Amino acid sequence: MSTGLDLRKRGKRKDPETQASKKQGRLGDPLNAIDGGSPGEMSISTDSMVAIQHLYNSSPSIQAARAILMGQLLGSGVVVRREGRDVNLKPVFARHLEDVWCPFARDVIDNFLMFGFVLVSLEKERPPPFANFIKGKKLASTSSMAPRGMQGVTKEAPTPSEVRARVPPPITDDARIDRRINDNKQINGGGNLIPTVPDLGQYEVSFVHTGESNYQREYRVFSTNSDSVYRQDFSSELFFKSQPDAAGNICSSVATVFQSASFISSLEELALQAEVVRARQLLVTQPAMRNAGNQNLDPRFALELWLP
Repeated sequence: MSTGLDLRKRGKRKDPETQASKKQGRLGDPLNAIDGGSPGEMSISTDSMVAIQHLYNSSPSIQAARAILMGQLLGSGVVVRREGRDVNLKPVFARHLEDVWCPFARDVIDNFLMFGFVLVSLEKERPPPFANFIKGKKLASTSSMAPRGMQGVTKEAPTPSEVRARVPPPITDDARIDRRINDNKQINGGGNLIPTVPDLGQYEVSFVHTGESNYQREYRVFSTNSDSVYRQDFSSELFFKSQPDAAGNICSSVATVFQSASFISSLEELALQAEVVRARQLLVTQPAMRNAGNQNLDPRFALELWLP
């Protein structure tokens, strides 16, 4: 568990002059051996991103401001407009917006507040709940290990005429359309491509200066998972609200208040440590006074003992 002091150390901003003078880029990156564009590359610190995310999720003041902002932006849901007019959505597509696009919008807003940018990747839509259970029941009915009462019953392949007879009529009901879409997803394993925001720690972001005079920035994304470690991800895209500075420091709303907010967190951590020390029962010791004379028995006292 990271303390407030560790949080301030991990979120410390880099010196632009030092970074510009070194121009070493990612020296410890194995990609430097094969990628010719890595010299002069400036990476965005993952430790700073982790520290900012920790502060964003643990600060009561920031979370209160986030709740107000989310209520103002997404309190009424997502509305589709065409030529300035609201479009009447069908229940199926309205549920799709509520289940997919509203959480995606919250993730985008959170990343804009924390880092000033967001990484978006297109992934296949997840199957509905208990999709494997429904698919397993359908497969079990056609297998040799059928449920009790269906054992020994074998199904033959249908003839072409039977297949043509089973073609369903056109579907106009929204509920039946939704059920048909879910059935196709469960059987074929397909689905729509939906935008997702990867978790922090699954990617690294850096940029190099390109162009005729090296005035433009080219951002690069590297995946850090075990399958494609240190390989550039060309399928994802970065969207910026506020770009990092020349040293790779994050310029966002939360990064602006990071020092003051982490200072309060550090004071609370130190106050807690002081209270723990004060709560312990102290044991005070004091050295005994020593006499300058002989520590043995006084001769006069010994003589008194021998007298009758």
